[in-house]
Amino acid sequence: MEPCYIYGSLMYKKSMLMSLETKIRHFLFVIILRLKSYLTLALSAAFVMVLFYSLLVHADSDTIAPGSVLTIESSVETAIKHHPELLTYYYAIKAKEAQAGQARAGFFPRLDFTYSYTRTQLLHDFPAVSQKVYNNSDFYTALGVTQTIYDFGKINTNLEISNLKLDASNFDYISKLDSITYDVKKAYFDVLKALKSYDVDNETVTQFTQHLEQAKDFYKAGTKSRYDVTKAEVDLSNAKLTLLKGENALKQAWVSLNNAMGIYSASEYKLTDALSVPFDITLEEATEHAMKNRPDLKSLTSLRDAAKKSIKYAKTDYYPTVSGSASYMFDGSNYPVDNGWSAGVILSWNIFKGLETKQKVAEAAADLDSADSKINALKLDIQSAIQKAYLDLKLAKESIANAKIQLQQALENLEIVKLRYESGLSGPVELTDAIVTSQNANLTYINAQYDYKIAVAAIEKTMGR
Repeated sequence: MEPCYIYGSLMYKKSMLMSLETKIRHFLFVIILRLKSYLTLALSAAFVMVLFYSLLVHADSDTIAPGSVLTIESSVETAIKHHPELLTYYYAIKAKEAQAGQARAGFFPRLDFTYSYTRTQLLHDFPAVSQKVYNNSDFYTALGVTQTIYDFGKINTNLEISNLKLDASNFDYISKLDSITYDVKKAYFDVLKALKSYDVDNETVTQFTQHLEQAKDFYKAGTKSRYDVTKAEVDLSNAKLTLLKGENALKQAWVSLNNAMGIYSASEYKLTDALSVPFDITLEEATEHAMKNRPDLKSLTSLRDAAKKSIKYAKTDYYPTVSGSASYMFDGSNYPVDNGWSAGVILSWNIFKGLETKQKVAEAAADLDSADSKINALKLDIQSAIQKAYLDLKLAKESIANAKIQLQQALENLEIVKLRYESGLSGPVELTDAIVTSQNANLTYINAQYDYKIAVAAIEKTMGR
């Protein structure tokens, strides 16, 4: 059954002679409308060109200058400016803003302009006489306005849903920003870790080079065998191979940092080492903070609220809509044409539409249940992630002290073994083990320091800080 409309209208028409002045006003009205559309297109094109040019200038000005020194904060700021994934979420926000604007348009009157010209030709045959052709032209011009008077909150509910979805998009942007911030911090600390590890590997090569020269001197003096020289050469080769791997790891760390900041290619720059700031927090505090501040949880909450509003919006189809309309038109076949106006109130009420409204309400209710399930699942993941991040933080913090003790012991042992080797009380194998042990202890201490910084960044991300 089609929708039933109950309406009342008042129509008044009065034929009048269209003067030359009226024709001119009508012609100018059409010309103004066309000029307005052309002006709108020109302004839009100019805006796009200015925006495109500003983006090019902005991209050039944000390039990292050679020799620049980046801090952890400036690295994150660079990622915010350049990372393309953030732009994806930014444009999603703009789309939601446009949808909210479309929903808000329902509060305003609708103005429509109509202009038409129809040419009709009829051919009448008269048997055995002749044919007669009738030509007819029809001109129609109308300007009408329509305004919704009352719709039981349909437009307002639709606007509330659009605003909630806009809030969800904003929280999605913040959530992505948190992820990118963590990626930048991790990559930043990985570069610093790789730099110090490379220095340790380079120092190890120096130590084995000195050991080789010492072994050669002892061999020439007859106090050491040829085996000492061969063993020193093998150890030096292994140390150089380790140094090459460390150099490759350092290059890859730089690539990862550039990628985390959204930079395809950049000049050489330097990093400043961030000091380790003690991060003291209990598991309960971290969990509570995460449940209040995680942007992805806030996004799902906004979508859940939008789903709840959607049920109310779907139910508005059960109720009528009251609107008013008014128009002024010119209509006729030849000049002068008739002109007149109309005004009325329209009550539109759908009586039956194949239970479509009922199914829309059921769909909105299912979406609400789905949103609640997603929120519960995310809360469970947050609790698990917080516990893991907290344990990693605790382990990293305790590892620093243990690694520092091991490094001190390894360096002391190395000094003792060197003296024993020079005195002929130990062999090359013991010296090699001492050097490798000190190298590993140094690397372990470096890893522990930066693993703690990465663990702090990880728990901050998990908490939504």
